Amino acid sequence: MSTENTTPDMDLDDPFITRYAEKVEDPQEVLMRADFARMQHVLHTMDRIEVGAEFEQLTEQADEIDLRWLDGSTEEREAWTYLADAHHDWKHAPDTMRRFHDQIAHDRAGGWDALTPMQWHSQQQARELTGHGAWSTPEREAGRDPIPGHAFAGLVNGVEREQEVER
Repeated sequence: MSTENTTPDMDLDDPFITRYAEKVEDPQEVLMRADFARMQHVLHTMDRIEVGAEFEQLTEQADEIDLRWLDGSTEEREAWTYLADAHHDWKHAPDTMRRFHDQIAHDRAGGWDALTPMQWHSQQQARELTGHGAWSTPEREAGRDPIPGHAFAGLVNGVEREQEVER
């Protein structure tokens, strides 16, 4: 993604940024995903309050986030719009989207990617935000658990875990 967007710097104390910094590598994509999750949180909060000053403030906040990405570069606008569409589809047609997700996951496991990595991440995020499944990491997709750091270090250094513990 480009760096034209005026999104605030990465703040790892921000729970929205932290959630996506662990899932994607591109800092600009992390910011987009954090902003989308933040906007969805604001919209969800708006559903629970009555019209008034707080409602207006939340409306402005959600609109500001939305416009930040819609007014960005073409690439950012397209990525934001794809994510918004995916979220809408997961919210309103979860059974269809579940079949779509399963087919794409199957195709990806076979080495064929119908979606760009950005689009796949958007599908994962939309699925997660709408409560229809967790964001699948490559380890989960492959049917294995992530390797713990100490075990990974042992593999790299040629040391068995038991030997390392027995020292």
